[in-house]
Amino acid sequence: MPQRLRFTGPLYVPGTPPGEVRARLVTLHKELASSDQGTIDTSELDGYCRDLIKPALLRHKDPGVQSIVACILADVLRLYAPNAPFSPTEIKSLFRFLLAQLVAPSAGLAHPSHALYKDAVYVLESLSTVKSVVLVCDLPSSNDIMTEYFEKLWALTESDLAKNVELALTDVFVQLLEESATVPQAVVHVLLSALAEDANSTAATMATHVCRSVQDRLQKHVARYFAAAMHAHEDDDTDPDAMDALEQLHAQIVRVAEAVPSLLTSVVPQLEAELGVDDDHVRHLAMRVLGALFAMASDSNDSFLHLYPSAWKAWLGRTVDKRAPIRQDWIQCAVRVLCAHESAAPALTSPLASRAVDPDEHIRTALADTLGSLDYDSLKHKVPMRILQELAQRGKDRRASVRHSALSALGRAFDLACTDADNDAAAAKFGWIPGAVLSCVLAGACEVARSVVHTWETYILPFVHVPSYVQRLLRIWAGLGEQERTLFLHMTNLRLKRPSPMDAWLACCRGESVEQLDACVRAVAATLGDAEAPGVLASFAASPDEQILEVMQVCFDPATPLDESVARRHQARERMQDVLVGSADTLYACLWAGSFPLLNQSCVLPLVDAEASELVAYVASEAPYLCVPHVAALCERAAAGNALARKLVAALAAHGKPIPPSSALLDRLRTQAPTEPEAAQALACLAPDTVPDMAETMRGRIVSDTASECAAAVAGLARLCAHAPREMETCMDAVVEDVLQHVLLAPWPPSTDPLDHEWADERDVQASPALAARIAALSLLIQVCLAQEAGVSAGAGAGPAPILKLLWIVLGAGEAQADHPLPPAARARMRTCAAEALLDLAAHASLAAHILPRMGRFVYVLQDECFQVRSHFLSGLLSRLARDALPLDFHALLFLVAFDPEPEQQSHVTSYVRRVRLLPEALREQRLDSVLARFLYLLSHHPDLHVDQPEQLASFARYLDFYVQCVATQANVSTLAHYATSLRSHIDVAVPGGSEAAQHALHVMAELAELVLQRKADQEGWTIQFVSISAPCPTDILREGPPPTHRFIQPAVAERILAGGSKPRGREKKSRTVV
Repeated sequence: MPQRLRFTGPLYVPGTPPGEVRARLVTLHKELASSDQGTIDTSELDGYCRDLIKPALLRHKDPGVQSIVACILADVLRLYAPNAPFSPTEIKSLFRFLLAQLVAPSAGLAHPSHALYKDAVYVLESLSTVKSVVLVCDLPSSNDIMTEYFEKLWALTESDLAKNVELALTDVFVQLLEESATVPQAVVHVLLSALAEDANSTAATMATHVCRSVQDRLQKHVARYFAAAMHAHEDDDTDPDAMDALEQLHAQIVRVAEAVPSLLTSVVPQLEAELGVDDDHVRHLAMRVLGALFAMASDSNDSFLHLYPSAWKAWLGRTVDKRAPIRQDWIQCAVRVLCAHESAAPALTSPLASRAVDPDEHIRTALADTLGSLDYDSLKHKVPMRILQELAQRGKDRRASVRHSALSALGRAFDLACTDADNDAAAAKFGWIPGAVLSCVLAGACEVARSVVHTWETYILPFVHVPSYVQRLLRIWAGLGEQERTLFLHMTNLRLKRPSPMDAWLACCRGESVEQLDACVRAVAATLGDAEAPGVLASFAASPDEQILEVMQVCFDPATPLDESVARRHQARERMQDVLVGSADTLYACLWAGSFPLLNQSCVLPLVDAEASELVAYVASEAPYLCVPHVAALCERAAAGNALARKLVAALAAHGKPIPPSSALLDRLRTQAPTEPEAAQALACLAPDTVPDMAETMRGRIVSDTASECAAAVAGLARLCAHAPREMETCMDAVVEDVLQHVLLAPWPPSTDPLDHEWADERDVQASPALAARIAALSLLIQVCLAQEAGVSAGAGAGPAPILKLLWIVLGAGEAQADHPLPPAARARMRTCAAEALLDLAAHASLAAHILPRMGRFVYVLQDECFQVRSHFLSGLLSRLARDALPLDFHALLFLVAFDPEPEQQSHVTSYVRRVRLLPEALREQRLDSVLARFLYLLSHHPDLHVDQPEQLASFARYLDFYVQCVATQANVSTLAHYATSLRSHIDVAVPGGSEAAQHALHVMAELAELVLQRKADQEGWTIQFVSISAPCPTDILREGPPPTHRFIQPAVAERILAGGSKPRGREKKSRTVV
């Protein structure tokens, strides 16, 4: 039963003091506030309601009266709910009055310290809990009042609101949006503008809660808002303000997506449409916004890329946008998407990888920079390896910015992986990077080599202290492939003869042997492969920097510890960059090339202790002088039985370095010599008087012991012959007989590893004693041949001919006797060893005379069907030529790689020739120009040449094309043409009879060279002039004779060659019959 109202009397009597009016109103408010809905007879309130809505109270001059009236009106609305005892006009006035109290400039919700603040909070909480605010939604002008509520109440968020106020305001906004028939665009603007603010702000937080509560109702209104705004701004694409507003609008979409992604259900299709417009700016904005949306973290099924597959597909298409800035930003967005969603990897891998070869260098750089900025977890778990592998190819890029960014990104990734506790997973994902960086050197440009050096010393193998350095070095070494290890060893500079060209140039800079400066400068430039180096080096030598000279002196000293060398080198680089800006790169490259930057004397003992057999073997082979500071320690380890220490002691002894032989060391060497080749070598150097007895012991092992002991014995005998030939003189012939009968001519053991694959690497050799013995036998024959030529051996009268014949047979067939065939891999390895043996013998002038006339047989190796055979031989040939360890005529062999299916072979030759062209003119001419005659001679004896077949003859022009591409310049093209023409007045001494018909092939090659040179001159705009000089004539293969009376190449074929129309010729398998 409703209770009667205890309050009696009028609310307001005109003229009553404000205090009394407020007191009466407070009394009524307290009674109403304590009454629940339905507990009071509302009919008794009707009269008071009419008084409350009158202007006398709503506009009372006392703020306290207005504040308590607002509280009473809130109570009335609560007690009358869900209806209201007011007309629509009165409701409109009432709610505007309540809004005015809530936002009062000094006493509203924004002023918690004011006495009336609690009344404003009371009104707000009443509106929130009773939901009476929804009454405005039924008014004819509801949109206006709703807009006023949003705009004015939202302005309060700029103040520091209490939490209960925030929650109540949020409820009010949600109630208005839920009950309104429509949502005014002004309200949408308020909400979206709030979302665009700082995510931690009160406005953004409230807007997020409001929008999430009514997201379904807001979707179409949000879409309409953005559509209208986009259309308005796109209509004026020339106004900078309009463009700025458009950018802000798109940024606003991103903030909405971060807060309430479901609001954009109808906005994403609008962005998709923008991706296809002609306006670059709009397309760019749409791409960036969609990229940001796709990169947002969420459940896979709720992510934007799964919810909007059509937009996702359209966005992927922007990877080939015609505008570079769009492609550049697309890369950054795509990488963020990749890191956020593993499911996107299949779709993004190929497009991202393709940007590594984008025609615009800024795009290629952007890919590298973006990947280089990722954290390690993203690189390890999110980025597919294919993208990193494509990036590795940019290490060869001709643009320095691209190259630097790509290699830095890869190097940084590897550096981060080195600290990963999960070593196996890190090695699987990043272990290939050092080798890939090294392989960039194969591009041949000196700038690329410098970038590789920078990456290695900065990221791949930075120096901290020796133990950790060696540990990291071995970890890297284990992950390198065979060719990559070769490149690493090349980069150590240990292959250089000491003193090196850099040492000689340094002496010139210090005022010593100044007359040799030009030759030294060119020699250093050739070592660096830098055509610009001579000017820089000569200029520095004329006015040297003493601090840099001092650093070079220290770093070029093999006795300098690694820590000091690295510190001084970095110190010099900083000074170069400060005082020698234009020359810094070249001078630092010179400093690096003359130093011991990767394998230093400080590494010797740690490598021995770590049992790094391959690296220790390389030091022993190329730079035993690094071991001099550690002679005592190595001897001690060798005496204790350490095999690697023994190898280094043997190398030091062979190098002529003084070694104090202790009795313990000699006893150990005598014990191990029959089974350990290094021990035999050391013993031959330190105690040569023991060699004869030791040789007899080893001979017995060749016949009677196991295959592995036989291999060790043959290898040991080879070392004895090399280092104690006079002591071996009495038994050398018997040793050769034993090796021939029991090793080289013996059948292949049936029980050994079949070796039925293409190539036998070092592990295969070590696992196959039969193959190891044959390889050691070839090494022994080399030493015997050298001893015979020196007149040391008792059988010197036979000369080198029998051994050379055997080596030529093995080079062609891979085995010494056809009746006893070897497995394919063993034959390939034997062909390589025979070829390298012949190169070693050719280093001696007396033996070279026997080899040069038959040099054409090396074509079997350079064009072998096994890549490893071709690669190993070319590497050895280039290494020996670079050290001047072969007659200069051997340069002619280099250009036979023209048809090699692996482009890196031609790249090696091109890189070497580029360095040779930097040598002094006379040296360059001897190595490149003068070998033309021998090169043409080699081609005339090529087993694939058939001069009566025009198609094949035209294809042979490719050999000459490669030679001309590498060698010909405007300065020497006339000389080369003269050499080719002069060859027509010579005859081949190897052809019996010397008739014109017999000389057909040689003269055809001469004519072919003339045509190719003429074509090159025509292409470059050069003029071939007559020169009156003597043409080189290798007398071992040519002699003067009458020139032919006519030309052999038919006019049609000649025209085709001049036009450049030669079809590629596949590499044919050549007969290996040796005459």
